[in-house]
Amino acid sequence: MKRLVALLALMTLVLTGCASIPTDGAIGFGGDVRAGFTDDNLYYSPAGPNAGATQELILSGFINAGNGPQNDYAVSREYLTPALAKTWQPSNEVLIQAGAPEIKLTDDNSATITLNTIARVDADGRYFEEAAGAVRVLDFKLVRSGGEWRIDQAPNLTVLIAPNFKVLFRSYSLYFFDNSLTYLVPEVRWFPSRVSTGTRLINALLAGPSQWLKGSVTTVIPAGTKLNINAVTIVDSIAQVDLSANALKLDDNRRQFMKAQIAATLEQLPDVSGVEISVTQTPMKVTQFITGVPASVDPNPVALFDASVQHISSTGAQTIPGLANRLSGIGARDFALNGNQTLLAVVTSNGVRRYELGAIEDSSVVVDERSNQLTPVFDAHGYLWTLPSEVDASFRANSNKDSLILSNRWFPNFTPIDFELSPEGTRLAVVYKSKSTSFVFVHAIQRDKLGRPVSIGAPVPVSVARGALDIAWADMTTVAALVESNKSQTPLLCEVGGQSVALRSISNAKSIVVNGSSVVFTLQNDGQVLQLTGNKWTPIAKDVIALHANGH
Repeated sequence: MKRLVALLALMTLVLTGCASIPTDGAIGFGGDVRAGFTDDNLYYSPAGPNAGATQELILSGFINAGNGPQNDYAVSREYLTPALAKTWQPSNEVLIQAGAPEIKLTDDNSATITLNTIARVDADGRYFEEAAGAVRVLDFKLVRSGGEWRIDQAPNLTVLIAPNFKVLFRSYSLYFFDNSLTYLVPEVRWFPSRVSTGTRLINALLAGPSQWLKGSVTTVIPAGTKLNINAVTIVDSIAQVDLSANALKLDDNRRQFMKAQIAATLEQLPDVSGVEISVTQTPMKVTQFITGVPASVDPNPVALFDASVQHISSTGAQTIPGLANRLSGIGARDFALNGNQTLLAVVTSNGVRRYELGAIEDSSVVVDERSNQLTPVFDAHGYLWTLPSEVDASFRANSNKDSLILSNRWFPNFTPIDFELSPEGTRLAVVYKSKSTSFVFVHAIQRDKLGRPVSIGAPVPVSVARGALDIAWADMTTVAALVESNKSQTPLLCEVGGQSVALRSISNAKSIVVNGSSVVFTLQNDGQVLQLTGNKWTPIAKDVIALHANGH
């Protein structure tokens, strides 16, 4: 969690100046609001309809009022007829628009509003980026109600421009377990920060993971479990979650896993420091508690030199022992180090070789003889993943017990140029190159209950990272991508299922690393390592062949 907080702080610094509602544009907006709070009174307060307002003003006022979610969009409902105000579902969808909307009225009191959309959020908080040039046409019907124009038919959604969305909404993670019940796996969802956010988070958690993650994650919460009363209440910083009787199906051992899921999900809220679970108002006893967090590793990045591997930082370097006389003269051009620094994988022209660092004698073994190898990766379950940069190449996952071949059937005509596994090993980020550009996708990895990889699932795009040269997991939900841009390279922090932030561009960079404290590094083509300090790139090492985070 400390690593995530550090990364969010970095992103906040980059976004300084973006946390207020614009007061000009296609539709006028009111004063500033503050992001990250759960008090509805801190939101922008839109104006209700004026007496004698025209149909066009009613429509534009209704769209504008979507910036005020407090009291369940009470002001928005003032623009609707009493009957529609009772049934309208504003949380079913959020459209993020670009440019000015176009309002068209017809003689039969119908109307359309045409929007250029850049993204949307569904009822369960899933964020989807739209294709370039995407358009949505919204249909409305107006009638006279009490002598005033009111909307009698409207879509179940709200509309925001991008700067307002960044203020009114924020990303949260729903937490599920990997199939071995070892690690918690986050899935990003977007909700407005308000008093009901905890309730929406738990309802989304109870509904389960998105389709692309199914089969790769599990929830111990019994199917059909709901909130007994549709509200999560917070008393003295303790979130109180009362579940339906289905939760009683859990045995004592699995209750700790359910509490871990619920606590990790709710303790993201700024006013929650703990969780109490009850079932139909009877407290549930949970005698043990599992964190589900991958083991911490040395936060300093690891560098490959001509004859050594070293942890480096702005204050110096520390050589990793156990490699004496093993690397010299073998032509190592890349490597991977596991989290507890007992295994090293080295890439040469003859494939990938794995070393046991604690062995007295040379205990190296060739695990993948294929040429043109990409950076290998050790996962949290002890497997070494390898992949050559060739069309139709299969992944290989090797351990002391297994040698597995995992086909990747999703992009038969693209060439992989980089890949990395998430810290808990359930998701796989890959850069695929076509003739014209490169794309970043994230796959879910299906494993059995022992953590053994079984298959690679369907991809989801990280589409803003087009032109990526290199990737690295920055934290549990964010992929850092080094993207080619106007003869320079720009690091992007890309939230999987969310938005992206661009950091300061740099020239001559070939790879990116984010360490355990969310500090960003790049490796230059000339072997220099630069660290991003504030908004400045500072050299900290030279003559480096390859650079990675510990455990990758």
